[in-house]
Amino acid sequence: MATLKNTAASTVAGVLIGVASMVGITSMPDQAARDHTATRSPRWPKVRKNHLAKHPQCEVCGKEDDIEVHHVEPFSKRPDLELEPSNMITLCGSRSCKSHLTIGHLGDYKRSNKHVRKDAAMLKSRREESREP
Repeated sequence: MATLKNTAASTVAGVLIGVASMVGITSMPDQAARDHTATRSPRWPKVRKNHLAKHPQCEVCGKEDDIEVHHVEPFSKRPDLELEPSNMITLCGSRSCKSHLTIGHLGDYKRSNKHVRKDAAMLKSRREESREP
């Protein structure tokens, strides 16, 4: 059963990446320079909680479980924007959607997607269109 779930999750992630390319998402990955000396602000947990209270759903699939606060400009590259609400978007880390990895990081956590908002909105729109009769 676990293998079936992993296979299904991989398939969904692959489809999501495929759909992204089909609908014209051409965002190039930004290989973020890693600043391993930066540490999280002590205010981060409260800011994260407040963001999730205001934006409790994945911006791609609408799920409310296993969601992540994704920084548009990565914390490792721009620690000064860590607490900036305009630098945050809620994405899904669930096995079914994986938008945090696939859209936020273009399939590799070492990458960042500076067009994550536009890409998430486009995929959400395409998902909604595909559900219409």
